[in-house]
Amino acid sequence: LSKLLLSVQVLAESDQEAAYQHALRLRTRIPRSALTRQTACIAAYRAGHYMEAVKEEAAYRRISGAFDLVPIAADSERGLGRPQRALDMVTQFESEKLDADTRTELFIVAGGARRDLKDDDAARVLLQKAVRAAKSPIAMARSRFALGDLLADQGDVEQARKWLQNAVDIDEEGSWTDAAGR
Repeated sequence: LSKLLLSVQVLAESDQEAAYQHALRLRTRIPRSALTRQTACIAAYRAGHYMEAVKEEAAYRRISGAFDLVPIAADSERGLGRPQRALDMVTQFESEKLDADTRTELFIVAGGARRDLKDDDAARVLLQKAVRAAKSPIAMARSRFALGDLLADQGDVEQARKWLQNAVDIDEEGSWTDAAGR
């Protein structure tokens, strides 16, 4: 079993579909494990199996009582072309006790869902909330990138440049965002 888990981790970056297949085998062997369901959720999301990611997140949450993968499930709803369902999930879980990174990611997903619905003003408000909620470097970089990306698309070049540069300053190696390229 530890070999399967290791296989998922090793393949996660190079072959996401193979990582997902290993995660499915792991889930078949240990279906009631929070770690197994967490691994399957993340692998499904990365491989673009959004319906499976939503199902695995729900199973993970039932088993663990944790909400840290809710943003993945909400973003998977967006991937399935259901931005309103993503927003419904955000509304459902934003009152829960979420750590700052999870709350930030939820706001980023909600902002993306609002963009999907062509409501850029609401997206901007949500992404500003994400910037304020961010505490860790990754959350700070991701929220600033998302806001800068929206502002660039809206034609607010000066503000976009400010936020994207801020993301680059935090994420100097480009590990979490493509702010430098944007």
